[in-house]
Amino acid sequence: MDGTACSEISMALSARDIHKVEMLIRSGVDICYTRSGGHDALLDAVLRPNIVQDTQLLPLLNLLLQHNVALNTITPYQESALRVLSRLGRFDAVALLLAAGADENQLEWTALAHATAIGNIDEMRRCLASGCDLEDRDWWSRTPYLIAIQTGDIEKAKLLLSAGANPNATGRCGQQPLTYAISNFHTPMLRWLVASGSDIALTCDFDTTYLMHAVQADNAEAVVTLLQAGAQLNTRSQNSATDSGIPDVAALVRDVVGETALADDISEMFSQLNEM
Repeated sequence: MDGTACSEISMALSARDIHKVEMLIRSGVDICYTRSGGHDALLDAVLRPNIVQDTQLLPLLNLLLQHNVALNTITPYQESALRVLSRLGRFDAVALLLAAGADENQLEWTALAHATAIGNIDEMRRCLASGCDLEDRDWWSRTPYLIAIQTGDIEKAKLLLSAGANPNATGRCGQQPLTYAISNFHTPMLRWLVASGSDIALTCDFDTTYLMHAVQADNAEAVVTLLQAGAQLNTRSQNSATDSGIPDVAALVRDVVGETALADDISEMFSQLNEM
């Protein structure tokens, strides 16, 4: 396939334009391409912004699967579609690719991690009864407990804790449990973690607070939840309160909340802060 056609369908995939992808395939463009960096159609479909809440992801993947795209491509940077989807917590899409024949070994999941991510409570109980290690880690350095948080399933998280899982486990780059709930927009999970005593002042290896992470994720509900729990507006991290390079967190919070239904709650909080 010539470079222009490859670039066109790659851009259509990245833009979530299913109709254009279908049109290009009908016109004869080869969907089984490989471009620079080892990226193929499946990777182009998953390596795009805002995929966590993307309602077009599964239809797009189904379209690609209908045309027999490669399932197990791994780039020189060790990227694969399965690994990207797993990192982002799109376990529904992971399950779809696994059902189509993708290689689960890429994920380095134990039976318990598999049951937690795409199985059910009964499967998890059977794994626990058979002696599965609660702290084994997957490709992304997540324990089953961290995976449970990323699924948003509080009952799964409770089951693992009752079996002895470490509630303070961290993933790659020091990602804390709350980070996974924020990134995947699981507000009930976030509230449960906060109510269970999670320290909202902790940071990851990049020295970023949960509040800043919620702002960067454009997660207004998480912003409000954290502020209500006492998160501080005037610092990016525990160790950099006097850093002149710190962004104006209050302004960023206002930008995230915008005109949503949560705006009144935020305005009241700012008013109270200004009076202090």
